[in-house]
Amino acid sequence: MKSKFFVIVLGILWVSVFFSVFSQEQEEKIPVLTFKDTPIREVFQSLGAVAGVNIVASPEVSGTVTLQLKNVTWEEALDIILKTYGLGKEYINNNIIIMPLKILPERRELESTVVQGEPLETRIYRLKYLDARDVKKVLESQLTPKGKITALEIEPPKGWRARGGF
Repeated sequence: MKSKFFVIVLGILWVSVFFSVFSQEQEEKIPVLTFKDTPIREVFQSLGAVAGVNIVASPEVSGTVTLQLKNVTWEEALDIILKTYGLGKEYINNNIIIMPLKILPERRELESTVVQGEPLETRIYRLKYLDARDVKKVLESQLTPKGKITALEIEPPKGWRARGGF
């Protein structure tokens, strides 16, 4: 365990120190890039340090990376790792967000819907003579993809009769 930790720390330090020259020129080739059983988040941190960009991984991103690449730019290395592990990236200014490919289209669709569609609206209704479950069933068919209905059902204590709603 100690040797594995030592290899990881040594690899990160080596990448950070040896390639700090490349942080100003992002298209510079990295002669040799080696990771052995390194947590994928640490790999992204190392590449971000080399490139001078912020790389943030979503909570779903996990696992270890073992690879050796020669004569690649940091972007080529990032793309190779992303494709190998089924991940995608999204740029926001000088920041890169890493997430699984299955989440990326959903996220983009949701963002475009919120931006292009109407603003979200919250409404609360107190029902007096209707069952909340029945109303929910009727309204669910009329929702847009970003719409949501929640029914709060309140039962009166035993022995009590509810009049006029709560």
